[in-house]
Amino acid sequence: MIPPASSMCQTKWWWIPTHALEAYVSTKATDYTDALAEKAVQLVFANLETLYLDPADEEARDRVQNASCMAGMAFTNAGLGIIHSLSHAFGGTFHVPHGRVNSLLLTAVMEYNANLGGKIIDRVCERYARLASLLHLPARTAREGTLSLIQAIRKLKRSIGIENGIHELGVDRDAFDEALSRMARSAMADRCTPTNPRQPTETELECIYRKSF
Repeated sequence: MIPPASSMCQTKWWWIPTHALEAYVSTKATDYTDALAEKAVQLVFANLETLYLDPADEEARDRVQNASCMAGMAFTNAGLGIIHSLSHAFGGTFHVPHGRVNSLLLTAVMEYNANLGGKIIDRVCERYARLASLLHLPARTAREGTLSLIQAIRKLKRSIGIENGIHELGVDRDAFDEALSRMARSAMADRCTPTNPRQPTETELECIYRKSF
């Protein structure tokens, strides 16, 4: 029996956009994985909120399940990135569902991958902007498209009840700080890190954790 859509949207189904987005900017992305990731992102944005609000909507459920399969095929062939590396380490430490941790790390990692705080990384921003264009978001430049996509993700998260930060999960700040360097080391060694489009340092991974908190 499939669990209620409203609960799955907040946990397991948030794997879908993360899988698609990470596969899309992976160093091993191909034309084939790009096509799967693009369609998965479109289906998620068109149907996930609908399904969350009405779990009985069979069409929306079918489309979200299709998106899940496509995103899975994309990342199986292209690999993932540091959202998953960080999520694996954090989830194993604080026992939080994987999909939920992905959602809380997603935009901070996107900002890091695109280097929005400095000279943008053109390849990454251009990829994010391509997805923004497919979603009919403002994308006159690569930077604008990246920012538009990040804002759209934040809006979608709010619409399905995803928390604003790790602190809202009830994680103790002292315990978080104590585990920070250990989690960053674990994430550096994770098998998903090598295919991330920007190779981080442990200090940068700690910064992403802090920003997501």
